[in-house]
Amino acid sequence: GVLIFFGKGVLKDLLDNR
Repeated sequence: GVLIFFGKGVLKDLLDNR
């Protein structure tokens, strides 16, 4: 996802990629 750019919710980002 894009949350990884914010440096927060990295796990959430991974889930979004799935």
